[in-house]
Amino acid sequence: MTSIRHLAATLVLACTLPLTIPAYPQQPAPSTAPSASGEGAGHVGTLCGVVVDISCSSDDGDLSLHIDGDRRFLVPAAERPRLGQRLGRFLQQPLCATGVFQTDALGYSVQARAADLVEKLAANSVSPFHDAFTTCETGVTLPRVTRQVSPPYPLSALQEKKAGAVLVQLVVLPTGRAGVAVVTRSADKEQLDVQALLALKQWRFKPGTWMGKPVPVIVSVEMNFLPGRH
Repeated sequence: MTSIRHLAATLVLACTLPLTIPAYPQQPAPSTAPSASGEGAGHVGTLCGVVVDISCSSDDGDLSLHIDGDRRFLVPAAERPRLGQRLGRFLQQPLCATGVFQTDALGYSVQARAADLVEKLAANSVSPFHDAFTTCETGVTLPRVTRQVSPPYPLSALQEKKAGAVLVQLVVLPTGRAGVAVVTRSADKEQLDVQALLALKQWRFKPGTWMGKPVPVIVSVEMNFLPGRH
């Protein structure tokens, strides 16, 4: 099943093969915790945190940089062009913005000026997604899976009846191969996460494009490990 969420397509895969293969190192997760000063609807405050996802509204064109489940920086449609292209460079990056807190069905947000975010980004280290596009950018088309490999289900995890869903942010390269992959929701760091990353490195895609040209595009892939199917 394929659906669109936030920055790209979420590809949901049930993992059931009881095989073992060598481990693949997981990229470390950001350690900066989200925080807010003066938080509360209608109050002016500063919101800080590591950007973990990007979404956009088809209704008003606003862009959201999510720092956790219910906090985000909101960039109005009129400000979006000032962020430039290759929005992947904002992912896994610590940012802060000061403004009036707003609330909606998704949680808290602070309206952020694009220029302020770009300025703060320049002071950070380079994101692992720095050269990648997201589907929130005009003219970008999604990659399409042409070869899908099921992750092995580690025998020890199967015996322990470990289950869970691993969510991975993955860069699909212009060659159609998998590039940088970062686990954004872990199921089990020692076993299931590793197997999910190993399998994704074997996937192949028809690459995404920007203005008709193949470019690196970020997708989110969810892999479900379900021991009850054995």
